[in-house]
Amino acid sequence: MLNKIKEAYNDMSEKITNGSNPWSNTYNHANSRDVDTDQSIVDIVKKLSEDAFQEKKT
Repeated sequence: MLNKIKEAYNDMSEKITNGSNPWSNTYNHANSRDVDTDQSIVDIVKKLSEDAFQEKKT
């Protein structure tokens, strides 16, 4: 489990360093019908994705 956490952290760090919006990718995965994520979580991740995109534009 610790390896997966490290892998996720490293992946997120790389995406942020390269200027991409990792929340957008997270939203796409969470919103997948195959995953069956609770809608409240999908809504929170969507908001984070939109906020991160707005910060990049300013």
